[in-house]
Amino acid sequence: MYSGVDAGFWIELSVLIVATVTLILLFQTLLRKWLKVEKPKWFSYNHVNEKHKKADWIARGITVVLTITWFIITLNLEHDLLFGPSFPFLLVIFIPGIVQVIMEWKYAENRNAYLATAGELVFFALLFTVLISTEFFG
Repeated sequence: MYSGVDAGFWIELSVLIVATVTLILLFQTLLRKWLKVEKPKWFSYNHVNEKHKKADWIARGITVVLTITWFIITLNLEHDLLFGPSFPFLLVIFIPGIVQVIMEWKYAENRNAYLATAGELVFFALLFTVLISTEFFG
């Protein structure tokens, strides 16, 4: 097929992606149902108020700056990646996620909203750690 890629690689990757997305969606659905929190709209910004909107854009800007800085530092290292190759991915997920948790804790009408968001972040961190540390269960 492609040089260096096993024929079964694409099947294994597809199964891994489907299983991971299914676990995340199942956890999110059960947690939000248990905490009686509305599920957010897909691919939309769920800002609680204008402060949250501003804080979210600041967090995203910081994420971009940190990611670019990480790439520059990593390019200057001769043999090893700083914090591993997944570091920028974690920045993109966790910095805005933490801002979301703080703003929901302070300003959301449903006080359980921040618990659901925090629980999802923790679950994602644990799942990501398991996937990376076991080399994707390999």
